[in-house]
Amino acid sequence: MTSGFPFKSSPRKLSIPEPLLNQANQTISQKLGLLFPQERLSDLERGILEASAELGIADVQTFVEQLNNSPFHSKYVQILAKYLTVGESYFFRDARGLRIFKKYVIPEILASRTGGQKALKIWSAGCCRGEEPYSLAMILKKLIPDLNSWNLTLLGTDINSDFLKLAFRAKYDEWAFRRTPAAVKKTYFKQSGKNYFELSGEIRGMVKFFFLNLVDDIFPSPINETNGVDIIFCNNVLMYFHPELAKKVVKKFWYCLNEGGWLFVAAPEVSQTLFSEFTPVNFQGTTLYRRITGIAKQEKERISAVPIYSEIPARLSHEVEAVGLPLRESPPIEPAQVEKQEEEVAPYALAEKYFHENDYNRCEAIAASLAVNSNDVQGKKLMAKLCANFGKMDESLQWCKRAIQVNSLDASVHYLTASILLERGQIEEAIQSLRHTLYLDQNFVLAHFSLGSLLRNKQKLLEADRHLRIAFQLIKDLDIDFVLPESDGMSVGYLRELLSSLLQTETAEKRRVRVGR
Repeated sequence: MTSGFPFKSSPRKLSIPEPLLNQANQTISQKLGLLFPQERLSDLERGILEASAELGIADVQTFVEQLNNSPFHSKYVQILAKYLTVGESYFFRDARGLRIFKKYVIPEILASRTGGQKALKIWSAGCCRGEEPYSLAMILKKLIPDLNSWNLTLLGTDINSDFLKLAFRAKYDEWAFRRTPAAVKKTYFKQSGKNYFELSGEIRGMVKFFFLNLVDDIFPSPINETNGVDIIFCNNVLMYFHPELAKKVVKKFWYCLNEGGWLFVAAPEVSQTLFSEFTPVNFQGTTLYRRITGIAKQEKERISAVPIYSEIPARLSHEVEAVGLPLRESPPIEPAQVEKQEEEVAPYALAEKYFHENDYNRCEAIAASLAVNSNDVQGKKLMAKLCANFGKMDESLQWCKRAIQVNSLDASVHYLTASILLERGQIEEAIQSLRHTLYLDQNFVLAHFSLGSLLRNKQKLLEADRHLRIAFQLIKDLDIDFVLPESDGMSVGYLRELLSSLLQTETAEKRRVRVGR
């Protein structure tokens, strides 16, 4: 129930030279994951011609060269994604998978959290126009009587920004309801114009949407809420990826999931090789994958490989122990070496590189050695992100608090704290941290965006509108390919589109409130 795959057409004679087309094919595979076999090169050519025409580039050679030299979040990549992916989906499409989700998976999770923290996070990776996550929202609304007491995160992501705009709009034609129970349309939709049906605001408010490139974007991450996930749906996406890139994505899914978490994929994607780290679970012919392969042992081995210096100040040793990192014997480091390391940007930059590559062992090895320095903020921030990615939200918050103790005026630490508080379901505390962030830096774009989104969910529409509009103004003159600080890869172009959709939704919501009065 996703986008993310090439459309199909009949083979035709190519007008673009095949060597140039093959070059573009390789670049697109690297940046979008999509792999076009020889018999599908005509589909690729059509997408390139349409994308270059939209960009006003008449010479295909020039377009391909610019595509090769552009970053992953460039306008070339995003516009190509629009023409090389299709939105073939409808509500309640995967009937067998959704039946298992409703009858087995959700009841098990609910039972396991009775009396504990009521938190549930579900991610639809490749959500197309929103049909899949909205279907999940309808199921949960009916299945969980006390849903309002749960910290529920329902996330939909896609690489096609046009699909995300339609998901925000939440208006669908009859084709989106094929094979969908009639009661669904009657209960959750209302007629909107002659040929469209608009989803109820209650269900729309349960789902968050983000642009995300599965090939290149950073996940798991508390910034885009892809860490500590209980269930991932990724149907009809991986089968169209280059095999090596598919393996990379699956590995990242592994890190995103909590212990015991579930991964739903389409039947043609079931593969013992691709999902070798997962445990397959068969439900009468339908295979799901689960992360239950001895995480405790893996975590122990992973942590034991982290070189923590034995010469750690006594007042800081408890910080390392608090997050489960062992104080083990290793060669002491001289103070002069520490000073030299602090003066160099290289260690932290290298740790960031490993973090972005999901090489968490190497990242943690550097970050931990930096974090134990009493004056190091960046190392503590990175440790907070690492802990969050492993679902250790309490430890993550502890590292944020220690970073704030070092520098209470660092707005980025307060923003990270807000993201982690949000993950823990502490909405009011997250809002206060975001307000503190903006007190320190009134031009912190993502803080305005996050605060506006949270206030919108609380129906504080006027204040939400103000923060969203401030965020829009702050980025309106920036280059669309510029990656925003503290965003884990979010580009200005994408955030601009996202804000436009949110502001349109805000206007519609305020109109409904006025009419209701």
